[in-house]
Amino acid sequence: MSEMGRERSSTRQEQILQIAIDLFSQRGFAAVSVRDVARAASVTLPTIYHHFGDKRSLYMEACLHLFNDWGQHHGRLLGRDGTPQQRLFDYFVSLCHSLASDLKFSSLLQREILEHDTAGIRRLTEATFRGHFEQVAQLCRSIGCKGT
Repeated sequence: MSEMGRERSSTRQEQILQIAIDLFSQRGFAAVSVRDVARAASVTLPTIYHHFGDKRSLYMEACLHLFNDWGQHHGRLLGRDGTPQQRLFDYFVSLCHSLASDLKFSSLLQREILEHDTAGIRRLTEATFRGHFEQVAQLCRSIGCKGT
């Protein structure tokens, strides 16, 4: 595939993911079909299946895409200059703000928790949250908190 073809494919995947994020966060996993996503993205069903496989894979890729963006933004708060206390405070305020105001993020996160999708939660945790958890633990230890 040419460079231009890969770029077009990447752009198409990005558009499909954005539409999938919107639909899944608004209506939930069960209420959205692959056909709904294809129709909204103005692509064919084979295009969706080619890029993402099945509905569950499309959903997980949409979550990973959204959570990765979220993780990059919030991860910077943990690594910036300032006291460990201030960095922890800023991170947790930002986390709470996201949970309260970012409906896409909070609805997709809640779905994973409520559905007890341990494989999905594990994949999202490894991809997005594990680094944050490790940084939070390190900052806590640096201010004298005990524990693992």
